[in-house]
Amino acid sequence: LDERLHRFPWEAMPILETESVCRVPSLPFIFAPLIERGGRLPSVRPDKCFYILDPEANLPTTSKTLKPVLDSLSRQKGYGWKNNHCGSLPPIETLDRLKEEDGLLIYCGHGGAECCFPRAEVEDRLMNKERACKSSLLLFGCSSGRL
Repeated sequence: LDERLHRFPWEAMPILETESVCRVPSLPFIFAPLIERGGRLPSVRPDKCFYILDPEANLPTTSKTLKPVLDSLSRQKGYGWKNNHCGSLPPIETLDRLKEEDGLLIYCGHGGAECCFPRAEVEDRLMNKERACKSSLLLFGCSSGRL
C-alpha cells in the first residue's frame, strides 16, 4: 500500500474484526532481514529486551492492561526489561541501543513511535548504507491493548 493508504486503519474494518491483521508495508520488507542474515532467523537476547508503554501518558487503560502482562512475562521468561519507559518519553540515545544490541523493543502507544523518535533521527542513526538496527521491533498502536 502506498503511504496514504497505509494510514487507513484497515484492521478496524468490521469484516476484519475476527481476523489476525498485521501491518507490514510489503513482502520484501518481511523477507529483507532473513536475506541479510543468510536465511537465519534474528536472535533476541532476553537480557536486552525492553518496552516503551504509553510514552505520551495519555493511554491509562492501555498502561493498566499491558504493564502487568509485560512485567509477568519478564518474571516468567527471564526478560531483562531494563530501562523501560512507561508514561514517559525515552531518551533519543535509545536508538543507539537498538543499533548495538540483539534485543527486542516493544512499543505500545500512538502511531509508530514518532513521538519518541523523530524520522530524521531514525534515518540518521539507523538507516545508513547497511541496515544498522540489530534489535527486533514490535510496534503496537494505541488500540492494541484491547486485543
